[in-house]
Amino acid sequence: MDKKPALACLFCRGRKIACGPPVPGSKDKTCNQCARRHLKCEYPLESRRGMRKRRSLIPRGSGSPPPEINTGSPKVIRPSRKRSVDKRP
Repeated sequence: MDKKPALACLFCRGRKIACGPPVPGSKDKTCNQCARRHLKCEYPLESRRGMRKRRSLIPRGSGSPPPEINTGSPKVIRPSRKRSVDKRP
């Protein structure tokens, strides 16, 4: 029995489905999902494992915060909206 490939092909990755081993007797590395759909099976060149989007550590703009403008009215602080969970029996 063939071992499952280490990386899912691009189609299976996009659909978030299991990328199975190639169909027995096939000459190329087309996975079972792409073979069923008659698609070109392409594997990524490298693993994305552990890669995350990094937030910019440098604030946008000139680097200094904007000056506060006092309009004479008090500052209104609104509480954040949280979804309430209804626990009914």
